[in-house]
Amino acid sequence: MNIYFICSIELGLNSGNSLQVAEYAKNLAELGNDVTLFAPKYGYRGTIKGVNIIKIPCGSSLYASKILYQILLSFVLAYKIISKRPDCLLVKHSVVNLGFTLPIQVFKIPFVLQVDADLIEEIELDYRYIPSPYLTLFARFQRYIFARAAKLIVVHPAVKRGLVNKYDLNPDKIEAIRLGVDTELFKPLDQEQSRLILNLDPSLKYLTFVGHVLPWHGVDYIIKAIPHLKELRDDFKVIVVGDGPSLKDVMELAKECGVGNLVDFVGEVPREQVPYWINASDICLLPAKMVRSHPGDPIKMYEYMACGKPIIAANVEGYGDFVEKNRLGISVDFTDSKQLATAMDNLLKEDLSSYRANNRKVAVNNLQWRHTVEKVNGVLRQVVQSSR
Repeated sequence: MNIYFICSIELGLNSGNSLQVAEYAKNLAELGNDVTLFAPKYGYRGTIKGVNIIKIPCGSSLYASKILYQILLSFVLAYKIISKRPDCLLVKHSVVNLGFTLPIQVFKIPFVLQVDADLIEEIELDYRYIPSPYLTLFARFQRYIFARAAKLIVVHPAVKRGLVNKYDLNPDKIEAIRLGVDTELFKPLDQEQSRLILNLDPSLKYLTFVGHVLPWHGVDYIIKAIPHLKELRDDFKVIVVGDGPSLKDVMELAKECGVGNLVDFVGEVPREQVPYWINASDICLLPAKMVRSHPGDPIKMYEYMACGKPIIAANVEGYGDFVEKNRLGISVDFTDSKQLATAMDNLLKEDLSSYRANNRKVAVNNLQWRHTVEKVNGVLRQVVQSSR
């Protein structure tokens, strides 16, 4: 298939969205497709094996760049369609990603929309200063795009249920396909050696969160549990690896709780270093705050698994139930600080080596990016065949 892949995010970032786009594009190409990726230029100078990347100028101003990109995307996409008509478009959903809509209407090309979450919910949480008329406009656009898409690919059945109920969509139009993990990059490494590389104290127990710090990730729950864990033991530290709009609030909370000395806020690190932080840990943490209809599909969980680490997960759908079902660790109510601290203490007392082989096996057998993208490829092929 000749696939045009449209996204409005910056490539090359150490973020779930950027990673997902790169893995989709690379694996679709490896499956024998002709893949052209349209993306904002920004400062990205990298390549993706087997993928033709069209980097569209967009400027540097936050809002002006988004508008400019969408305008130029519309013209560039129309030109490319005339030059070499694609079989279909795969579109990474964004509330501002509308530059593709006019060309596909004119040239009657089917498109598949990849959706991680109801973005209106995220905007309301992450950009609270946006006036309500703009939110109404975004919501109408999102409803329009959902209706126009040949298929929607979402990351979890719960996201599918939410979209069906809220936007009155046909359930048969939506496919739930989990995200994946790079099992070559994320793999078990020697814990002692990892700690040596990162200059961590070999005598301590480390509990680690890896990921973008966003309002719905619930990292504050971890901080609130530390005073209670301190009452149970004194040989531990919590590590937070990642940046994000909620990081400053979480750091302030650590000071208010008097546990600043027990938390290392590492910030964002190069992706190649993330496996060392996971492997240096004793336990990996997977909180979630139910401020959205569904917390999403956490790539961090799959990375923890691929490194063979035990997980303490929030007892919400797609997190705790998945961990319990696959015996990856334990599920707990993160909103109960004492219960969370007790769970941390109890798991640290276990023989954690028993999780290593099992967690790795589940990731390799079920969650490699190739497995995910093969399913995506099947959806695209179905749409192309139906459009002929």
